Amino acid sequence: MLLVVAAAGMACGSGQGEKRVRPGQAAAGDTGAIYQLVIDLPELGQYYHADMPGRKPLVVLRNSLTESQPLLRKFGEPVKITSASALGPETPFLEFTRLEMVGDSAHVEFEYRIEGVRGRVALVREGVVWEVVAKELAERR
Repeated sequence: MLLVVAAAGMACGSGQGEKRVRPGQAAAGDTGAIYQLVIDLPELGQYYHADMPGRKPLVVLRNSLTESQPLLRKFGEPVKITSASALGPETPFLEFTRLEMVGDSAHVEFEYRIEGVRGRVALVREGVVWEVVAKELAERR
């Protein structure tokens, strides 16, 4: 079963609590800034369960989208970007499954399998600042 948890669209500069990240502020380059915004989505926070063993630091699966190993942070510490072969069978990890950047817009898809969550995020860039303009999270129950 698929349950839509959140879907929202926002205009740039709407002031509705969406975080903006400047490249170099929290992560190096556009890709890092985009991934940092996804990691920090308030709607995704409820699934991290940072108080549970093995959930900190946040682990991101290293794949073709994260080969550059952007400098990301969550829970006040660096995110660990790890290859699939280094993950244990029960290791929780976030996987970025799609990144499409065209001009000043970007679309990201991700999964946090241990919690059965998938998501899509649309972002736009104004100058050097990326902002989330739409997001959708779906939970398998």
